[in-house]
Amino acid sequence: MTAVIIGGHQRSGTTILGRVLAQHPQIGLTLEFANFQGLQRSYRENVRLILRRWRTVRLRNGFLPPSILKRANFVRNNIFIPLYLLGLLRSPRGLVDLPAVERALRPLFPRSHWVGDKYPDYVFQLDRLLAAQDLRCIIIYRDGRDVTSSALVQARTNWRNLQFVKHFDTVAKVAARWVRAIEIMERHRGRIYPVRYEDLVREPRSALGAIADQMDIDPAGFPADWLREDRVGKHQLGLTPEELETVMQIAGPTMERLGYV
Repeated sequence: MTAVIIGGHQRSGTTILGRVLAQHPQIGLTLEFANFQGLQRSYRENVRLILRRWRTVRLRNGFLPPSILKRANFVRNNIFIPLYLLGLLRSPRGLVDLPAVERALRPLFPRSHWVGDKYPDYVFQLDRLLAAQDLRCIIIYRDGRDVTSSALVQARTNWRNLQFVKHFDTVAKVAARWVRAIEIMERHRGRIYPVRYEDLVREPRSALGAIADQMDIDPAGFPADWLREDRVGKHQLGLTPEELETVMQIAGPTMERLGYV
């Protein structure tokens, strides 16, 4: 069994990529469980981090790929969390390492060769997470203009009452944060697998096939028909000329380096 995490700046496609990968029969993936944040931290700190995550998402679908019945989602997640924490408790004393996380997940995904989690902020934690030598990291990135436009929409609607919205409530904040995420990704390029969002949605079978090669699994297990490209370039409608100018002032050189402009 091998562990994998998926990260990337918010609104870069981590959710759709995570959901597609979670459907593969050889991958047992949680969605924003954020449990890998606890690597090299005490068991008590892991419990605190996980319970805090549960308080944040308990009114939504939770951490497991959703099933058709909402009540079933709630029950599955309430069972999953204590079983995971119990699995960690059975690990050797001291700091929680990658083998301990894998051992805790193995009984919960018994048929999976890969176990892991999708959580956008992993991209900002790569310096620490990559100290775990065998951890595989997939980082998805997207045009900074589309990321900024989409994040602003979320900040004004679905995220407006959430504490972390303060990081996304202006064009300048989102653009600067996107640049920082890209710079961290580039610094670790030799140890991660980067996925370009636009390639994923325009040529899903090719992009997912490359991921499958990296993970040594059958690409036929991915539902490529879930992906569509109609969200590429939506900043043209979502940003005013003044907002677009701000994005380009902050993120233009980085986008040019990535081939977006």
